[in-house]
Amino acid sequence: MTFVRTIRILVLSLAAIGSVVGADLRLALPGSGTPAGWRLREAARVFAADDAFELVDGGAELYLEYGLEQVASAIYAGADSETVQLDLWQMRDPAAACGVFSVTRATEGKPAGIGQEAVAANYYLSFWSGPFFVTVTGSRDTESIRTAVQAIALGVAANLPAVGKLPVLYAQLPPGGLKTRRFVRGNIALSNVPGFEAVQAFKVQEAALGEYSNTRYAVLIFESAERAAESFRSGVKKLGLTPDTASASDVENARGKTRSGAPVAVRRDRGLIFLRQGEPLESVAP
Repeated sequence: MTFVRTIRILVLSLAAIGSVVGADLRLALPGSGTPAGWRLREAARVFAADDAFELVDGGAELYLEYGLEQVASAIYAGADSETVQLDLWQMRDPAAACGVFSVTRATEGKPAGIGQEAVAANYYLSFWSGPFFVTVTGSRDTESIRTAVQAIALGVAANLPAVGKLPVLYAQLPPGGLKTRRFVRGNIALSNVPGFEAVQAFKVQEAALGEYSNTRYAVLIFESAERAAESFRSGVKKLGLTPDTASASDVENARGKTRSGAPVAVRRDRGLIFLRQGEPLESVAP
């Protein structure tokens, strides 16, 4: 698909929902009656990126790190004081929305088949679609709230563009045996992903993280080979790894173990750093 055609499809998708992107996010939120018997408790609110702390005190840093544009929030009320909160986050690009979803998804959840990727766990559901990340949270776990969470999620998904590419770094993760994958844009996101202690030694700008049976694999990308080299040498020193003295100017290697004793192998190839923590993957360097 050509770039021009992709842009045309995106423009047409946005026109169909009243140009939600860059406009009033409230246009994408379901109104009262979704589902039947539920109503908006009060007018939905929209927060600019700098004001997101008013919605999630202490939790906005993660969204800002990925690139938050704005967020809309609405509360729906049903019977017996039951409520459901819908938060619609407009991110800088689809990769950011995918990334936030990947590091915040409920680990005990199940695929929900909404948007481009979704997970549901009891009275909570999250998904991403295009440059949007959505959370729908019930006040408690009841059958009526679960039904409302599903209906509200479907309602907002129908008003969002489904055009959004996966992070390009995902293609760098070895596909064989891959169990989960995550995309991060900084150390705040990285701190939300357990098991990647070795990666935390590097100055992460963007990275794809893959979990395998006995291995953690990461691919980090930097704006230049110089920045990657700086991060590589700093991280290798922090981890106490042994550099390969035979490394070339554009390619560097190092090996060693984490404090917990897990084997680590790191390779820099120009502006990319490949890190393997745990057992080797077949046919994969390092």
